[in-house]
Amino acid sequence: CAYPTRRAKVDPTSISSLLKGVPGILKNKDKYNLATWMLEASSIAAEVRLGRGSTEYCRSSPLYQRNKTPMKELSTPVPTEKDLYFATQYSQSTWGQFKLCLWKQRWIYWRTPEYNLVRFFFTLAIALLFGSIFWSAGTKRELSTDLTIIFGAMYVSVSVSCLLALTIAQLSNQL
Repeated sequence: CAYPTRRAKVDPTSISSLLKGVPGILKNKDKYNLATWMLEASSIAAEVRLGRGSTEYCRSSPLYQRNKTPMKELSTPVPTEKDLYFATQYSQSTWGQFKLCLWKQRWIYWRTPEYNLVRFFFTLAIALLFGSIFWSAGTKRELSTDLTIIFGAMYVSVSVSCLLALTIAQLSNQL
């Protein structure tokens, strides 16, 4: 459904009430995330189950009909306003944008030094573990199976490292 975006606030309860009014839509359970329920209620599986697309239903809904006029009004510019003009295509030079990206990365990445310290520790531990296990495997490259073993070891070590990093991130978000 289309909702006014500029100079107007979208009320999520009006959107959910629109979906709740559709016959055949499963009701939202207690303590269930409203956004998740709305995604499930407007999914392709729900459309197939109902036999009608959510776009069709939204276009015929009273909420859409009521918002058509404000949408047209808000989508046309005011005659007294000038179009936006920028002297350059980008707001800063390439070097300035690069520095800004580095600053932002540093700010986000080092916001939680405890998480980074734990992650570095586990990465080092995994590197030492797999390095000691496959210490001599890299020198044996006579057969194609030796190369397969090396690639397999690399794949497993990267997979374990990634899974561990994801687990640590999940645990740090829950604390």
